[in-house]
Amino acid sequence: AAPPGDEAPPPPAAAEAPPGPGVTDAAADALRRAARHHEAAKTHGRAKRYAKAEKELDAALALAPGRAEYFVARGHARYFLGRPAEALADYDQALAAGDAQAAVHSMRGLCLIALGRPGEALSAYDQAVALDPGNPGLFIRRAKLLASLGRPSDMCRDLEAACRLGQCPPIENARKEGSCPAAP
Repeated sequence: AAPPGDEAPPPPAAAEAPPGPGVTDAAADALRRAARHHEAAKTHGRAKRYAKAEKELDAALALAPGRAEYFVARGHARYFLGRPAEALADYDQALAAGDAQAAVHSMRGLCLIALGRPGEALSAYDQAVALDPGNPGLFIRRAKLLASLGRPSDMCRDLEAACRLGQCPPIENARKEGSCPAAP
């Protein structure tokens, strides 16, 4: 399962769609096989068999290099295998291929934190929040990072934003602990 605040990427559509004009039978077959590897990887990922998911995604990318959703999925597998540097590289490849989902930026933030790069992680979370300002989980994740950076007023601001979006327990707990001022 993806960490809180991250939504699953949309299902691949292009790889499963009929081939367009100019696509050879061999190329269309490669895209279909890549899509099958991707589906198998999603099944392995849901079952927390991340090493098997990674192998399926390696095969998918060999058949359809440059597919952003395959890089995202492999990044997830590698993150959960405890390899944040490789996961970060996959998320960067996904961004380069045009996948600018908030979840990709949020997962980059997690990787950057694991790699001891909190300033870059904050930038990644800022991008995630800008892309999906209605997602309270993104505010909560950024708030935790802000707290670790010694920025309590910014942390409280993000927890209040999450509460306005329906996730109030974090700000309520912070107020009980005295980390954030009580509501006026």
